[in-house]
Amino acid sequence: MLAARDCDDDVCAARDVHEVYTACRDGLHANRYTLNIEAVSCDEMFVDLTDLINDVGVDVMDFVGYIRDQIRESTECPCSAGVGANRLQARMATKKAKPNGQYYLAPETVLEYMRDIPISDLPGIGPSTTYRLKQLSWSTCGDLQFVPISVLQREFGKKFGDTIYHACRGEDDRPLVYDQVRKSVSVDVNYGIRFKEEAEVERFMKQLTEEIHKRLMEIKKRGKVITVKLLVRSPEAPVETAKFMGHGLCDIITKSHPFKDYTCDLAVIEKAVLMLMKQIAAPPHELRGIGLQLSKFDEKKSSVDSKNSLKTMFEKAAAKQEATKPDQPVLTPTKVPPAPKTEITPKKKSLATTPKKSRPTLPKAGRGRGRPPKTLSMNNSKQNNDMMRFLKNAKGGSKELEIPDGMDPEFLAALPDEIRAEVIKDYKLQQAKNREPLLVQPKPRELSPQPSTSATVRPVTKSSPISEEKISVDLKFLQALPPELRQEVERQIELQKDTMVITSNEPEFHEHLQVTPESSPMKERPEVGATTTPQKPPAPEVEENILLRSDWRTLLSAWVESGDEPEDEDVTIIAGNARDLVNGKRLHELHLALRFLFRILDERENCRWHRAYVRIVEAVQVVMLEIYRCKMAVLEKFGCGKPECCNSLK
Repeated sequence: MLAARDCDDDVCAARDVHEVYTACRDGLHANRYTLNIEAVSCDEMFVDLTDLINDVGVDVMDFVGYIRDQIRESTECPCSAGVGANRLQARMATKKAKPNGQYYLAPETVLEYMRDIPISDLPGIGPSTTYRLKQLSWSTCGDLQFVPISVLQREFGKKFGDTIYHACRGEDDRPLVYDQVRKSVSVDVNYGIRFKEEAEVERFMKQLTEEIHKRLMEIKKRGKVITVKLLVRSPEAPVETAKFMGHGLCDIITKSHPFKDYTCDLAVIEKAVLMLMKQIAAPPHELRGIGLQLSKFDEKKSSVDSKNSLKTMFEKAAAKQEATKPDQPVLTPTKVPPAPKTEITPKKKSLATTPKKSRPTLPKAGRGRGRPPKTLSMNNSKQNNDMMRFLKNAKGGSKELEIPDGMDPEFLAALPDEIRAEVIKDYKLQQAKNREPLLVQPKPRELSPQPSTSATVRPVTKSSPISEEKISVDLKFLQALPPELRQEVERQIELQKDTMVITSNEPEFHEHLQVTPESSPMKERPEVGATTTPQKPPAPEVEENILLRSDWRTLLSAWVESGDEPEDEDVTIIAGNARDLVNGKRLHELHLALRFLFRILDERENCRWHRAYVRIVEAVQVVMLEIYRCKMAVLEKFGCGKPECCNSLK
C-alpha cells in the first residue's frame, strides 16, 4: 500500500516466481556427470572426482574449468573451485581460488600452504577456541604444527585436541556423506513476536510445541534433547525496529534439557519447554524471536553377532539362569538331627526329641494346632481292649467315665479317678465344640506307613521296677487340653515318667516339641502343621542398566576378560548405561563403576581397552556438561607407556 501511494508511475510485472524458481532448482540439482556429491548448501558442495577422472582420463584442472564454464553459461554467475586430497584441503584451496578462480593444492605442498593460514579459518574453530589459542600464543597453523598432540588434548580434550592437531597439517579423514541423515527438527519464529504478559508467552509456546511435535511425527523419530532458543532485545537496541515487527539487534539465549529416554510424547516435550522458559525467565515484552529444536534422535542399529559381544553374554546368562530355575523349591531328603531339649516346667527335667527314621521325600504339612493326628502309637490291640473293659467297669460303668472312641485307655488308667473324670469330660466338650473327633481309632500298622517321632521323659532301661511296657501319651492330646488340666496331667507324667511315653505323629520337619508353652522358656512358638501350598516365586526383574546390577563388578570383569579388543557395540552399551546414570543423578554409583573399570584396565595394559574407557568417559562428560556445566573427576593416566593413544583424559 505504501509503495502504491508513493510511486504513482510504477509498473507491476507478472508473477512468474514459481517458474523461475523451478528452473533454477532443476539446474542446481541436475547431476550430469557424477552422483558422488555432498551438498553443503544451495551454493556449495563437495564432489569426489576420483572415479570420474580415472574413467575419462583428463586432467583434473581442465575438467574443473569446464564445469565452471558450464555453470557460468547456465546461471550467469561466477564459480570458484578448490581441489585437494580431502575435504579440508579442498575447502582451504577454495579460499585461495576466490573470487571466480580455481586452485589445486598438491599433496607435497600441504604443510607449507597450511603454515600461514590463521587458525580461525579452519572449519570448526570458533571465536572462543581462537581466543583460548591466542592466550597460549598460538595464532596460525604453523604455530600448532610444533605443538605435541598430548598438549592439545590436555587443553581442549582428547577428541577436539586430536582434530586440531590434524587440521593444522591439512589432514582430514572424514568421508563425504552422499545421503544426509536428518539429525534434528526445529521450529523458529523471529518475525512478529510481541508479547505483553506471561500467559501469552505460555500459550504461544504450547502452540509451537504442537508444531514441532507434528514435524517429529512426520519423520517418525524420537528425540533425546529439547532446546529453546530466544531472541531478546539488546539493551542498546531501540524498542521499535527499523523493519516493521522485525527482531532487530538481539541477544541470543539457548538452553537445553535432556530427557531420560528418547521420546515423542507431546506432554513430555511441552512440560520440558515450559520448564526451560521459566528457568530463562526472559521478560515477555523483550522477546523478539522464539525457536524450538529436538535433536539426538534414536538410531535403531542391527544387533552385532559377536562371540565377544557384551550384550550377547548377558542375554545368555539371563536365559541360563531362567532355565535352571525350578517351578517349585527343590527339597533334599536329610536326616532330622536331634532337637534341643525343651523344658516341661522351668524346674523339671526336659524332653528330648529322638527321630526314629527319616523320610525320602518331604510330606505335606499336618493339621493345625489343637488337632490330633489320625493315628496314635499304642502297644497292641489286645492290651488296649483289656484296658478299655477295665475302665468301663470301673465305678459301675458310669456314663461319665465311658471312654470315648480314640482315647488311650492305658493313659487314662494311669490317672487318678478325679483327674480321669475331668479329662474325659473336657475331651467330650472339646469334641462337641469342634464337631469332629479329636482322636481316631488306631488303624492297622500296615495301613499307617507314616513313622512316628517320639519324645521321652527318660530312657527306659531293662532294670526299670515298674514295667518294660510304656504307656503312650499323644502330644496333640495334651495340647488340646485346657491349660490348668494340662499342667495337672504333666505333673502325673512326671511322677510316672518311667512308664509313660509322649508320642507325636507329626511329620519329621516339625518344630521342637514343647509340652506347655506357659512353662517353657520359649514363650512364643510358630504355628505347626499349617497346610501351605508351595507357589512358584515371581521371576525377578532383570535390571537393564548393567552398572546398576548387584553383580556389576563381576560383569565388567568378565567383559574385560572376554577378548583382546572390545566390541564397538559393547562400548556403546556401557557408555549408554553411564549416561543414564548421569541423567538419573546417580553420580556416586557411576564414579565407583568408572574407578573399578579404570583399575582393571590399567592392570591389563591393553591400549585398545584403554581407548574404550576413554570413549565411555567422553560420553559421560558430554552429559555432565549439559546438565551440571562441569566435568566429572575421573582417573586419567594409564600406565601403558603410550601417552599418544590413551594417557590424557582432561
